[in-house]
Amino acid sequence: MTLALFPLPTFLLPGGITRLKIIEPRYLRLIHESVEDTGFVIATSLVNFEVTEEVANWGSWVKIVDFSMSEDELLTIDVQCQSMVSIESFEIEDDGLKRGEVHPYSHWHESQLGGHLEDQQLRNALTIQHALIQVFAQQESLSGLYSEPKFDSLLWACQRWVEILPLSRVQQNRFARPDSLSSARAFIQETLLGTE
Repeated sequence: MTLALFPLPTFLLPGGITRLKIIEPRYLRLIHESVEDTGFVIATSLVNFEVTEEVANWGSWVKIVDFSMSEDELLTIDVQCQSMVSIESFEIEDDGLKRGEVHPYSHWHESQLGGHLEDQQLRNALTIQHALIQVFAQQESLSGLYSEPKFDSLLWACQRWVEILPLSRVQQNRFARPDSLSSARAFIQETLLGTE
């Protein structure tokens, strides 16, 4: 399928929501074209405007869930990630807007978390979830995006943590892969608890 590409350094996984201010005319056109059901792709991997061997060709397929005008009279939109996509190719239109051929791929699943958790694993999982609740309580700009947060889901908590923690490009590329949930969980645990 062909979708417009919005190069942004925003790492967003399925279910994740972010708020964007739209300034440039080409991206106003992108929003106008995407306001129905098509959506567009936040192409984190194209922030440098090229695909190289060091930059994976993936992105977050998002749909607009809300929009408004900000106090400085800029269009502000809330978008939610529907799926991760691979970017097979892209073209640059006359105004600089990129449009690419993309293919959705399955990302993390609950089954990748394993079955029964041992005591220490359960304590670590609860720490991940409770620490996220505290972050949401302190960050109104984050909590205001989610009308129904799923703090009781370890998968959802891991997804949100890797979105808000500062990640290198290498880490983003790793966690965008469908088989990376266990390494992401270990990274979150190490960051929060100092242990894997």
